[in-house]
Amino acid sequence: MANDLYIGSTLATYLIQCLADLFDSGTNTLKIYDDTDSIPADADAALGTNVLLVTITLPTPAFGTAAANVVAKTGTWAGTCVAAGTANFYRLATGAGGHVVQGTVGLTAGTFDLEASDIAWSISGTVTVDTFTLTHPEG
Repeated sequence: MANDLYIGSTLATYLIQCLADLFDSGTNTLKIYDDTDSIPADADAALGTNVLLVTITLPTPAFGTAAANVVAKTGTWAGTCVAAGTANFYRLATGAGGHVVQGTVGLTAGTFDLEASDIAWSISGTVTVDTFTLTHPEG
């Protein structure tokens, strides 16, 4: 069996739009966790001892229209920290929790899936996500 599946740009754009559409209605959340434990191996893995820092309820719709394999957030994504810590990774989940996306959080541009101007957060502080995109690679 060959392992050289190639996804063209048109299909990659369609697939990322399908993913974004899962988060465009209902009660969906972005949860950001600290670095107490290592980042789970994948979005289905247990959280370990990582502490939830903030839960952001996504607006409806949460994403715009995909173009060139990328779809960006829409509206205001903000929440209040429930614990102090250093942001390390996030999970984006549908209301039923059946569909989950996981990614890294950090400061260095181009290095992390969600980049923030500050990742050391205090309890009761407000966290606002200014920009957030989902990308599906072609190839």
